[in-house]
Amino acid sequence: MDTIYEAVVSPQKWIEVCDGLARLENGTGALLMPDVTELRRLGLPHSDALNESVEIYQRDGWYFQDERYRGRATHGLARVVFDQDIMTAEQMASSPFYNDFLRPCGLRWFAGISITVGGKPWTVSIQRSNKQGPFEESDRRRLELLASHLSRAATTAAALNYAHAEGAVDAFERMSIGAIVVDDGGRAILINKIAYALMGDGLQIRQNRLEATNTVDAAALDAMLHSCTLRSNVAHVSATKIVVVRRPSGKHAYQISACPLSARSVDNFGDARALILIADPAQQRKPTTEVLRRQFGLSLSEAKLAKILAGGHSLHDAANLVRITEETARSYLKSILSKTETHRQGQLVALLATTAFLTNDESVDALLK
Repeated sequence: MDTIYEAVVSPQKWIEVCDGLARLENGTGALLMPDVTELRRLGLPHSDALNESVEIYQRDGWYFQDERYRGRATHGLARVVFDQDIMTAEQMASSPFYNDFLRPCGLRWFAGISITVGGKPWTVSIQRSNKQGPFEESDRRRLELLASHLSRAATTAAALNYAHAEGAVDAFERMSIGAIVVDDGGRAILINKIAYALMGDGLQIRQNRLEATNTVDAAALDAMLHSCTLRSNVAHVSATKIVVVRRPSGKHAYQISACPLSARSVDNFGDARALILIADPAQQRKPTTEVLRRQFGLSLSEAKLAKILAGGHSLHDAANLVRITEETARSYLKSILSKTETHRQGQLVALLATTAFLTNDESVDALLK
């Protein structure tokens, strides 16, 4: 029981919750399942014992043929549902889901515990093998009592997730950076005032999604957001991705970065999945050389060049300003791109536009913890 409530503030604990439920109910393993079919193809917290079966379930599209979830919908407000509540023995015997998916995975019986989080239905699914046998009526009352605790913990976790995301968005507003938090589907759930003010010149919010009006930029933006909102990325936060979005007005292009929220700041039930930052170069300060050296490990000469490039200067002009040859500047730039994990000068400038607002003790990661 303690582990259930520990998972409120430590999302990784939900895997321990799954393991504990499986042991308590003499099961092979357990997993958390959103009742929205499309979301069951994404990362699902589960017992390690179910690694192979969950991979097959998602990879081969069995979530589209999961008769347990289709049948469970007919049981309305029932908190706990077993296989025999949903299907007859004859139906199970002829079911592709039972015969072609569950049986090869060594699974056969389940108990589904319904919980509601923010108005959205989830199921805590406990799996048993054929040898372990079906769940019985004597199990139902015990699982119904657990359902209340699971639902309470999940609801609290979702509220904390939202509060954390709201704090991050407000923090970037104080730094004059547009910030948007999106859910699994890339839909905006939080937008600060700076981001709203930047809409209308190459960017727009349409059907709750951030879009670029330029076709090429729109494709790049969509690809970035898709990679950042996959649940499988949550525990493996990649380097910040950057897209440059051109503006019909001819003003300096917007520089948009996005990253999945780390496992420390996101939970399995909360909607906040990724953070988008929008920088307008015309409103940005240049980072100090000291910040650049500390943040990216640049040499003093590299930091001086990077600072000038952050102001929008060409490499040729930047070389003249620091009184080095263009060939030397090109060599420095190559080293700078490597250390900042960017690939082009435009990406570097976008990254530095965000870095300019970070103090000695702050970083994007720190704001997301």
